[in-house]
Amino acid sequence: MRKVRYHQLAPGAEPPSLGDIGPFAAVVVIEEDVNWEWRAKVSRWLVDSGCLFMMAWGQDCSLWDESVDYANLDDFPDENIPEDRYVLTSWHEDEPKAEVFWFAQHAARHETTTLTEIVLLDICYEDRSSALLSEFKSAYDLAEREPEWPLLANTCRF
Repeated sequence: MRKVRYHQLAPGAEPPSLGDIGPFAAVVVIEEDVNWEWRAKVSRWLVDSGCLFMMAWGQDCSLWDESVDYANLDDFPDENIPEDRYVLTSWHEDEPKAEVFWFAQHAARHETTTLTEIVLLDICYEDRSSALLSEFKSAYDLAEREPEWPLLANTCRF
């Protein structure tokens, strides 16, 4: 399993430095309303920090998907994004969070680059690291426990 980092980020707060992180996947768990300016700022931060696969779950998750897409496109106005800089995005409005966590662990891959870590970005006002990291870990064998779940049944298993 890839290394997992948890970051809680309150709406309106400055995103933290991720330091020397390599290319990574991010699961953005959105529990709070945010304005579009701040969502764009956080999306820009994700792209600038090396996120190459962003999965959004929770409130207005489709808007996060679009926002990260636009942040990626802003770097390449001619829309010719090199394969190794192309950020894959997905939003998971109608799926249980556990399925998204399973997907991040087993199916979130980039075509040209190895994603070295997974960042759990929790958009909320309180630190929920223990709970979310526990949920993330327990989702690892979800396909074996819940084979009838639609996302798992239709996802290639690695």
